[in-house]
Amino acid sequence: MNWIGTFAVGALLVAATGCGAGGSSVTGTVTLEDGTPVTNGRIIFTSKELNLSANGSINADGTYELSTYEMNDGAPEGNYQVTITAMQRDQRAVEITETSTKDRGRQANSRRVGTMPKPLIHPKYGNSASSGLTAEVKLGRNEINFQVEGPK
Repeated sequence: MNWIGTFAVGALLVAATGCGAGGSSVTGTVTLEDGTPVTNGRIIFTSKELNLSANGSINADGTYELSTYEMNDGAPEGNYQVTITAMQRDQRAVEITETSTKDRGRQANSRRVGTMPKPLIHPKYGNSASSGLTAEVKLGRNEINFQVEGPK
């Protein structure tokens, strides 16, 4: 095959498979055992085989969409360990104080005051060694749902 034929075949392969970034679409829902959606958090798919991870934010309705290289580009095909962290939204107020020192001049300091946000799910899901969650991403569209325990 001459170089033009090789180039044409290569261009067709790239067009058919995409650029290789990301991969297959991965969406789903994270719910508690009673079916209530987890309303805030982060989900991470990690593959030791592929040496990469894909992640997404958990929306107020419990849905997520994974990103690997670009926003919402999915994840490459493969097997993944899954971790999920979910805390209440931080509603604490920010307290700002000013201090004055001879060598630094005036300086503003801030800190959050109030009750710390509480976990929405059991903390074991935030660690790949204890989460027990796995997923297989296949070519094409994947809808992968997770049902998790509430906080203990």
